Amino acid sequence: MRVIAFNGSPHASGNTARLLREVERALAEHGVACATVWTGDAQLRQCTACGACATAKGRGHCAITDDPFNAWIELLAAADGALFASPTHAWGMPPAMQALVSRLYQVCRNAGERGPLFRKAAAPVIAARREGGEIVYYQMLTLFAAASAVMPTSTYWNIGLGAAEQDEQGLSTMFRLGHNLAWLLERLQSEKAPEAPRGGVQEVRP
Repeated sequence: MRVIAFNGSPHASGNTARLLREVERALAEHGVACATVWTGDAQLRQCTACGACATAKGRGHCAITDDPFNAWIELLAAADGALFASPTHAWGMPPAMQALVSRLYQVCRNAGERGPLFRKAAAPVIAARREGGEIVYYQMLTLFAAASAVMPTSTYWNIGLGAAEQDEQGLSTMFRLGHNLAWLLERLQSEKAPEAPRGGVQEVRP
């Protein structure tokens, strides 16, 4: 099994990366491979709400083709699970990570069961100095909800505070998250989910 992790920090080897490594350490104990994509320095454009990903022709991809977003979608589609790691900057995500999450939200929501995260295990990993991490955490949850992803939890919110190396609770939380993610991956692999209705989002009128 294979997990793809997106590190959205501008610092490739900072606190966010340290928290991710703790999740990866637990995954490795279960034989789960984890590949990390550093998105922190990516020039990623914001969603333009053009609606192309809601059309039959564009479903599952983004109409913007001059950045790496669609290539990352392919990585997600090929993986069994995903981690979305972000620092907390001004009570939110850095620009590239925000663009990734907002565009992926639209693509997954419109793709329905054909989306790259549909019924796959996915979890947030958040680094924060003191406060604001919960806001980023909840922003990630909106993506997972729209994508029909399945989120493993830990013994606390997946948030590390301050210097990650010195945050024993944060590291412990991430390590448990890795074990729970591996457990969930095994269950999802062993059980075939029933077929979902075909198509993307449909409006239901009373």
